[in-house]
Parts: sequence; structure tokens; C-alpha cells
Amino acid sequence: MNKKILFLLLNAIVLGFSSCSSDDSNDLDSQQNKLIGKWEIVGGGSVKGEGYFDTGNNCKNTYQFNSNKTVDYKSYMTCSDVIEEQGTWEFKDHILVRSFPENVLLVMKDSVVFVSDVKIHLFAIGDKVNYDIYEKVK
Repeated sequence: MNKKILFLLLNAIVLGFSSCSSDDSNDLDSQQNKLIGKWEIVGGGSVKGEGYFDTGNNCKNTYQFNSNKTVDYKSYMTCSDVIEEQGTWEFKDHILVRSFPENVLLVMKDSVVFVSDVKIHLFAIGDKVNYDIYEKVK
């Protein structure tokens, strides 16, 4: 009798763990798919409530995340002064890594918080206070 109870208990634990990992994997895939598309910076903020800033610029930095794991980045100093980079991206454990190998290897790592399907906050690794706000371009 005790062996049957122990066997059932162990099976329940194993099934419980395996079902959690499947949900986590599906959640990661879902979030990864949400990133695909064009995102532009709209401002920044602080979790300390120190205010929100708007970029105040019609020419906003953008990322175009593609399903083949390539990314196109445009950084605007002014509307006529744009820097364009092409690289790759990966998303794992809520960390977004963008690598741009042209000229000098540039690697950007941010923790991603999905505010909605069309808005994310990017926290630079090591900074748990300040973030950039990006919105998906339709």
C-alpha cells in the first residue's frame, strides 16, 4: 500500500514539473513572437517615479526584429544624421541580446518587460531603475 502511494506521489510531482516547463516554453515563444516587428523609442522612465521623458524627436531610434533572428537598427542623432546597423538577436529568460558585428562588435543586452503587446520597457543589464520605452509601429 505504501509503495502505491509513494509511486502515485512521485508521478504527480514529475507531471507537475513537466507541465510547468511546457508553459514556460510556450510563454517564452509567445513573448519572442511578440518582439517580431518594428519598434521605436518613445521615451524613458524610472521605477522611482522620477518622471517620464518623451524623445521630443520625430526621428526616433528603431529596431526591426525579423523572424529569422536578424535585426535592423536605426539610430538618429538628427533627422538627417542616421546610423544604421544590421545584426542578430536572441531572447532568452527575458533578456534581449542584439549583436551588431559590422566594423566593431557591439552587443546590447537588456531585460525586457512587456507592458502590453505593443509596448515594452528595456532595462539595461544591471540597471533596475531606469528604462527606455519602445512601442510597436503598425
